[in-house]
Amino acid sequence: MAEDREKLLSTIKATRNEASASVMRKASDADVLEYVASLRRSPPVGALDPAIPIAPQESPVTKAPAKDDDDGLAQRQKRALAFIDKAIQPINREIIHKAIPGLNRDKYIEFAAVVAELRAEYLAAALAYFLEQRRSHGGGDSDAVRNLRGKREAYEEALAAYEALHRALERGYVDPVE
Repeated sequence: MAEDREKLLSTIKATRNEASASVMRKASDADVLEYVASLRRSPPVGALDPAIPIAPQESPVTKAPAKDDDDGLAQRQKRALAFIDKAIQPINREIIHKAIPGLNRDKYIEFAAVVAELRAEYLAAALAYFLEQRRSHGGGDSDAVRNLRGKREAYEEALAAYEALHRALERGYVDPVE
């Protein structure tokens, strides 16, 4: 396989680039064979040497994946996502801590209180407007509707920001508030 492997790696280098060949040098023989087979299924600009032996492959379109293949894919996806989550956590921590210095329990609670106040203002305005509309059977005051819409938008923006901060805390992007 060593001589065939070098031919395969030369083919990868010729049809893709040195970086791809370098990565595949570290891959298992089975992965190299699968990669070259995938190139044959959708060849790049350069042609592949048909004299290079590869393991027979069934078309991925005609063969339904086995349950084991699905499980393996799901496990690889979980590992990839866990790696990404772990890699981006320190980046998020650094950026968020620079942008929000001194985030502590008091600031967190104060922010939650602001969201609660905006919710209360929106609900009070909505109740006042709609109950008055019902009593007066009026067509609606466009200024009052704009005011109500502004209160709702302010509340929804504050709530989305609070939820983002809460999610950042859950993911370890900010220090626990103490």
